Amino acid sequence: MSIKLLMFILGRIALIAGVVLLLPLGLAVAEQAPGQAAFAEAALLMLVLGLFLALAGRGHQRKVMVREGALLLVLVWLLLGITGMLPYLLDGRLNWLDAGVESISGFTTTGMSCLPDSSPRPFLLWRSLTHWLGGLTIIVSLVTVLPEIGGCFGITLSLHQSIAFSQMLGRMKKAAYGVCSVYIFFTLVLTVLYLLCGLGPFDALNLSLVTLATGGRYNSPAINGFEDVLLATAAMVGMFFSSGNFLLYWEAARRRQLKEIFRDTELRAFTFLIVVFGFITAWHLWRFGVYDMFHSLRYGFFEVLSFASTTGFASSHFEIWPAFDRYILFILVFVGGCIGSSTGGIKVIRFLVMLKSAAAEMKRMLHPHMIVHIALDGVSVPLKVVGRILSFFFLFLSVFFIFVLLISLSGMTVLESMGLAAACLSSVGPAAMLAGGADSFVYLPAWTKVACSCLMILGRLEIFSFLIVLQTSFSSLQRKW
Repeated sequence: MSIKLLMFILGRIALIAGVVLLLPLGLAVAEQAPGQAAFAEAALLMLVLGLFLALAGRGHQRKVMVREGALLLVLVWLLLGITGMLPYLLDGRLNWLDAGVESISGFTTTGMSCLPDSSPRPFLLWRSLTHWLGGLTIIVSLVTVLPEIGGCFGITLSLHQSIAFSQMLGRMKKAAYGVCSVYIFFTLVLTVLYLLCGLGPFDALNLSLVTLATGGRYNSPAINGFEDVLLATAAMVGMFFSSGNFLLYWEAARRRQLKEIFRDTELRAFTFLIVVFGFITAWHLWRFGVYDMFHSLRYGFFEVLSFASTTGFASSHFEIWPAFDRYILFILVFVGGCIGSSTGGIKVIRFLVMLKSAAAEMKRMLHPHMIVHIALDGVSVPLKVVGRILSFFFLFLSVFFIFVLLISLSGMTVLESMGLAAACLSSVGPAAMLAGGADSFVYLPAWTKVACSCLMILGRLEIFSFLIVLQTSFSSLQRKW
């Protein structure tokens, strides 16, 4: 295992985090707001650490192997978690446990928080930046390291043009730079769109950061629960495109074939899902007199898209909706958006593969000698990819139910435990409110906060990475003993 390679990559990430910390520092200095010393110290620490690791990692190999990739992902999330908690700790605003949970919740784009929404603006900006950086990290890992660990998890299936994933750092950088440029472009477009809707620069920037990262944690009097129709529409546009495959966006832009985006089977399936469940929810809300027809359509489609994209924006009091509508939102939390996006959940393409696999097995039962193959967008799905997707689905549900059992030990009801576990595993904080819980970690016992932090990281590691690291560690111990 190349320790130098891990140190070099972690050093680069620490340097990026240190540079980003200068943004809330600049805001704090400009407004003479609290937190100037905390952000300055945090930025200095990360820049020094990043420089040290980058220099120590010089002369590294140019290839990332499977075990190194899995360990890298685990170390990246630990590094980001430590980075995010530094400003809260150094300022004394949160204790170490709450600061750690706040940081992990931000970088995993979960959106649950220990930080009051009335906190000084530099800290609110930093919380939004952790969402944005976390979303970017998720997308970059999906197009670089994760394909080598888990056989792409179906990511290449969502492109008409095949992408050659490679263990070589040079090719990884090319894909990473491509999706980063698209990510930044969408951030700027969303910021301008929110400005045109009447938001101030600070609110527009923060809202665009959390929308693109599908984090959903930013409340402001100017937003006012998305009561403004134009603002709600802009947020829906942002949530929809944030749920798409950024690798597909980059490829379509690079080849100047933007129409290919809307020919993608996964994006079409996601759109169909939103339309169908949006109409069902709107009809049910209207049928039982919760809202009139217009507001049923508006709130129904907004919340369906919000939960399906794992963003978690709230334009209504969905937690008091009829049980049928809340159950629909709960189901959508597990679906998530398209693979190659920053959304949580299982992802649409995996469900498509599993549905086609089930249909193929039924055909084989009826016609044992028939040769049936699974294809998406005209691309044949290898059996090993189908097997990995089924394994992922099993592990996802296993982790969910294990943590439901664990969280229930804190005294929560089964439904509240399921809501909180789904919120952490699928990275959509408000899902905890669907079963009567709260989208905040403040009132949870200390050990429950630790369990939720582990679950949030597990959800973003795609589980396989964590298991590979565990297997490697156990094998190493067995060899030593």
